Amino acid sequence: MHYFTKYPLTWTLVIIICYICLIPVPETPVDDVPGIDKLVHTGMYGLLCLVIWGERLRQRKRRPLDMLHCFIGAFVLPVMMSGCLELLQAYATTCRNGDWWDMAANALGVVIVWIFFAILRKIGKI
Repeated sequence: MHYFTKYPLTWTLVIIICYICLIPVPETPVDDVPGIDKLVHTGMYGLLCLVIWGERLRQRKRRPLDMLHCFIGAFVLPVMMSGCLELLQAYATTCRNGDWWDMAANALGVVIVWIFFAILRKIGKI
């Protein structure tokens, strides 16, 4: 239960992503832009990972940064959530299709943020 109070922005973003991924999406003129869907997926999960890192670093004063904890919370869980949502889209909705390329784009967003934080750690900024 303490994870809900320690990571309120993360949980809010998780709920928003789950909601967005499971509702029917209206057609828009932006749909004609090649690759926009994958760019949105990469951005959503990059933002999720960034928020997880931000909330974890905000709490750093209370306990040291545990990289295994960060890896599970800011890498493994978002990628697993992505896979679960793609499966739900494929098998539990009639308005959405599961797409493994969407999951790859989601994972790419997480990896980009991880590389960013790895560079910051290497140069001593976090």
